Amino acid sequence: PYTTLFRSPETVNTFERSRAERLLTDAVQKRPNAASYHALGKFYLLQRQTDKAIEYLELAQYADGKDAQIYADLGAAYLEKGKRQVDTVVDHAFEFGLADLGRSLEHLNHALELDPNLLEALFNRALVHQYQGLNLQAEADWHSYLQKDPNSPWGKEAQQKLKLLEEKKQ
Repeated sequence: PYTTLFRSPETVNTFERSRAERLLTDAVQKRPNAASYHALGKFYLLQRQTDKAIEYLELAQYADGKDAQIYADLGAAYLEKGKRQVDTVVDHAFEFGLADLGRSLEHLNHALELDPNLLEALFNRALVHQYQGLNLQAEADWHSYLQKDPNSPWGKEAQQKLKLLEEKKQ
């Protein structure tokens, strides 16, 4: 899940990052298709440039409306954007953040309709539900996730989040 990727600081070679961006941008210009839009959108998502990520991921979605991974990545981008807005104290940002979390949920649900085994979509949907305070839905999502992936690092994180929800109920 992309939200997990954002937590670990890494040493970034800025030259290589710029080079990757140029290559992906060139690919979009030479072959504007779902794959090139998706690749550039994922690049921007990992750079935490959510508006640019959303722009290219939406282009990818329009070019290929049957790719579950595109919808999952678009859901992750809206999740990151929504979380950032909800956490700010700027007027009206909270409402915009809730709207973006709603968009995230729509895209993640669509991704799961296309591919019910797409783990990152399920993980991120649980995060959206938890972030929205929909604890029963989040709990169900965490259980579903853990049935499919109990032992990975993401599975361990899901167990921790589920445990926190269960402690809240008591």
